[in-house]
Amino acid sequence: MGVVRVPVGGQVLLGRRTEGRSKILGVHRNLSRSHATVEVDEDGTAWVRDEGSMNGTFLDGRRLTPHTRTALRPGVLLRLARDVEARVVPDGDH
Repeated sequence: MGVVRVPVGGQVLLGRRTEGRSKILGVHRNLSRSHATVEVDEDGTAWVRDEGSMNGTFLDGRRLTPHTRTALRPGVLLRLARDVEARVVPDGDH
């Protein structure tokens, strides 16, 4: 499991991409290059959006609808594909 720190007012792309604004989550072949985007609004609200990944993004065991923003509760576990887990933490929180 990884921790993904996202600056308030910013966003991070999760996946296998190696260039640009990506957060690399290991060498998991079941992840898409641009798998999901997590963002934190100025008010601290966190969101996730599946970017049309092949193997899905899951929240509380439910597969998210591609290209649709879904709110994240603080500390919730996010699963990408079958076996990649991450917690989204707004920058400044512990």
